[in-house]
Amino acid sequence: MKSRVFEQLISSERFLRYQAASAYNNRKAMILYRYNLQLSQELFSMISIFEIILRNKIDQEMSQSDWLRDAVQSGGIFDTPACIKTKEIIEKKYRKIHRNGSYSHGKLIAELNFGLWTNLFQPNQYNAVLNTGKDISRIAVLSSVLPLINCSGDNKREQIHKVLGEINQIRNRIAHHEPICFNRRLGRHTRKNTYYVRKKYQLIINMLKDMSVDTDGLFYGLDHVLKICDKIDAL
Repeated sequence: MKSRVFEQLISSERFLRYQAASAYNNRKAMILYRYNLQLSQELFSMISIFEIILRNKIDQEMSQSDWLRDAVQSGGIFDTPACIKTKEIIEKKYRKIHRNGSYSHGKLIAELNFGLWTNLFQPNQYNAVLNTGKDISRIAVLSSVLPLINCSGDNKREQIHKVLGEINQIRNRIAHHEPICFNRRLGRHTRKNTYYVRKKYQLIINMLKDMSVDTDGLFYGLDHVLKICDKIDAL
C-alpha cells in the first residue's frame, strides 16, 4: 500500500508520530506502525491470560462458593460507604447475568474487569476482605517483582496494588488503541522506545512467577514480545 493511502486510512495525526520516529521515511513509518500493532496484540493476549489467572487465584484464596454475590448483599463485606463503587460494579454485573436467566459464580467472575481485581488491593476493599479472615495478598510472594517497581517497605497489599496498577495502565493504553512503542517521557513525536513495554512485560512475567506459574510453559509459542521489541529498536 502506498504511504499516502495508508496515511489517509489511519489519519495524518496518528501517522505523524511514526513518521517522526522514522526520520520521515514513510516506508519505515509504515513498518513501525505494523510492529506496534503486533506488539499490542502479543502483550494484550498475555495480559488477558494474566487477568484470568489473577482472578482465579483470588477466588481460590476466598474459597467460598459465591463470595462476590454475598459481598454486595445487605450486610455484605462491600455493603459499606467505603466500598460503594466496588459494590455498584459487582451489583450491575450480577443483575445483568440474572436478567439473562443463567447466573453462576463463574459467570460473575468473568464479567468483572481487571480494574475491579486491582481495586481489591486498595485499603478499604482489602481490609473488608481481610476482616473475613481471608488474605488475598497470599497469592504472590513478590520476591522478583520488587526491583522493578522501586517500592520499599513490607506492605504487601500496597506493593501488589502498585504492580497491578502498572499492568492495568498498559492494558488500557492498548485497549484504547494508543501506541506503546514510544516512551511518552521522551516526547510524543520524537522517538521510538521499547523500555516502557519491556518493563511492563517483565512485571507480568515476574508477577506470574511469584504466583507459582510456569511462564515458559504457559506462553510457549505465544510470547514474541521481546523479539518484536528488538525489531522496533533495530528499525
